[in-house]
Amino acid sequence: MLSAQPSGKLYQALVETKKAASVSAFSRATHDPGVIEVTAELKNGTPVEEVRDSLISIVEGMKKDGPTKEEVDRAKRQILKARELAASDANPNGASPQRVHRSGRLAAVFHQSRPD
Repeated sequence: MLSAQPSGKLYQALVETKKAASVSAFSRATHDPGVIEVTAELKNGTPVEEVRDSLISIVEGMKKDGPTKEEVDRAKRQILKARELAASDANPNGASPQRVHRSGRLAAVFHQSRPD
């Protein structure tokens, strides 16, 4: 939602305005709330403080206001599409299904999709 191209709030505010070359936002899917990591790769000459302030404002705004229904629906579609593509790959990263399962990747997919 935050860093997706072209609809993410960070992407629109920082990359489309040429303040950053790229942005990313990442969190682990765990049972309990955790940490979100948000990064921006700055363009040459862009003041760090300006990007930092925009980044903090956007993330805090998302915390305060939450995502719109449109943003949630778009994120769901992107996640489902990524899962479909991953499921259709017969040999992801050269790993056998047993190795993928032992690594926890399948468990994470099932954990993330369980109803609350």
